[in-house]
Amino acid sequence: MRLLVGALSIFVGGPSHAACAPPQSTLVSICDGDVILSGSDTLAGALARLFSPVDKTYSHAGIISIAAGVIYVTHAAPPSGSEPGSVRTDNLVDYLSGSDTYKFLRLNQSEEVRSKVSVYALAAASEGLSFDTGFSLSSKEVYCTELIWKAVLSASSLDMAPKRRVINSREIISVDDIQYSGFLSEIE
Repeated sequence: MRLLVGALSIFVGGPSHAACAPPQSTLVSICDGDVILSGSDTLAGALARLFSPVDKTYSHAGIISIAAGVIYVTHAAPPSGSEPGSVRTDNLVDYLSGSDTYKFLRLNQSEEVRSKVSVYALAAASEGLSFDTGFSLSSKEVYCTELIWKAVLSASSLDMAPKRRVINSREIISVDDIQYSGFLSEIE
């Protein structure tokens, strides 16, 4: 399903992909498996931006899914207060609360692959995977960009971050690695 989004007003593009209207002016066509990058002026956001040497605008990322005309974002949320960090699915408006910027990206693959990316993310949330505070690519837990990397790898065998950065003796996947992977195009 595709939806048109403009200024966080949500418009259903139609009951099927064929009935979708193209985006107009400030509207953006959003589909299952799209990626959203967001940024905020929080301490966690500032720390996450340190890992991205090129573009320090974005500090968090998630995968879009659409159900019953509602846009959801599945993301690995870090611990906050008494809440443990975990992979969870929030509606788009809740996901963006506290964000001061965002953009949507589309995986340059078939609709079938993008759907598999969305399904992978939803399964991770359903399993209740924990947030990876150790930022280890070999653990079962995940952080936000690792979730996207693993979902795309599982759905298509594409390695979005073949040249990972090493920080404190650990390979990490930054927002830059996802954003500039060459496998995504900005949705405008």
